[in-house]
Amino acid sequence: MSPPLHLEDIQAGTLLRGPIFPEEVRVLAVKPLGSNRIKLEAVGVGSRRYYDPVLTLEELGELECAGTSAFDFSGDPERAFLYLEGLRIRNAFQFDPLYGVNISRVDALPHQIEAVYHYILKNPASVSFSPTIRAQERK
Repeated sequence: MSPPLHLEDIQAGTLLRGPIFPEEVRVLAVKPLGSNRIKLEAVGVGSRRYYDPVLTLEELGELECAGTSAFDFSGDPERAFLYLEGLRIRNAFQFDPLYGVNISRVDALPHQIEAVYHYILKNPASVSFSPTIRAQERK
């Protein structure tokens, strides 16, 4: 068992366990109430249940520190970049309807953008790009 816990040892992000909580909890905030009581706000690690007991310093001594829940940035940066870039591309059309033109290496002229986005894409049945189909339609 670890040494008794003191008020100075508890900070936001600390993991605690003890008889007061049915599971391991992550501390959200610690607020002193007078000289011998504290209000501890915590969330259960497994159940995400919110706990906010008022503890005496003696009850605080029954708890033990199980570590801290600091962020871990040791992942592969290339994979993180590819994931974020995929999200950006997937959601870009919501904010920029001309996204396909903007990321391409083709500099379209304004009348070309207007023709494609305002006429052709709105009525695709009226445009045929195959000469053989046009010849068959004439017969």
